[in-house]
Amino acid sequence: MILVDQQRVSRALYDSLTPYEQGYTSYFQSYWPKSEIPKVCHYPQDSEAAAQWRAGSKAAMIAVMDSEE
Repeated sequence: MILVDQQRVSRALYDSLTPYEQGYTSYFQSYWPKSEIPKVCHYPQDSEAAAQWRAGSKAAMIAVMDSEE
């Protein structure tokens, strides 16, 4: 298990993840220095993959908010 808030994910590993996992990972790592992880969803906006990507990103945001309480 990779702790995406602590361990850097390579682009190759990112590409092997599900859209949900990609969204979750992007939320945490896209703004890290020298990150290979995209900042925005790369799937067609109206696709199921894009919906899953956004759901993963939202879940990561909630996880951060829950950890700050």
